[in-house]
Amino acid sequence: MQKRGIGQPPPPPPTPITPTEEKLDYIVATIRELVMPEKEQKQFVFKHTVDPLQGITDHERIAMLKTVKTITIHWPDGCNALVDVAVGYSQDKRLLPEEGYLALNNATPTWSVNKETDSDTLWVEIRNGDSVNSHTISVVVNYEEA
Repeated sequence: MQKRGIGQPPPPPPTPITPTEEKLDYIVATIRELVMPEKEQKQFVFKHTVDPLQGITDHERIAMLKTVKTITIHWPDGCNALVDVAVGYSQDKRLLPEEGYLALNNATPTWSVNKETDSDTLWVEIRNGDSVNSHTISVVVNYEEA
């Protein structure tokens, strides 16, 4: 590595962008906007406290539901992988997981789903397998409208 000192010339200036490059950047940005327009994402939150050895299934109608983008689930400390969660749409179609249930402890993972739905209904199923404690589970679904 060479140090710059007194008497050494400064580094050359960056090459200026030509008008052609500016036009090309504009054209690329316009094409991206037309082909892949950014849609505003909406959010729906399921939050339920489930008593020991109980379960709940909550169906919610979401007008204009089109594409589920991400799902974030929060299991508080103490769940110890005893609280099962599944998320879906329509009456029985799964988003997460495809089969079975997810169960963690003291975790808040986010899954990228990017699934188009053919229904305006989202659901979450929570089963508390803990025989002593109630647990509050939050499920955040980010989606795009039709």
